[in-house]
Amino acid sequence: MSPDGRLFQVEYAKEAVKRGTTCLG
Repeated sequence: MSPDGRLFQVEYAKEAVKRGTTCLG
């Protein structure tokens, strides 16, 4: 797993929190 991919997950999580985690269940 590359650091970039890990960072992407972090950024994606932030966006998910902004929009609402309802879609993630």
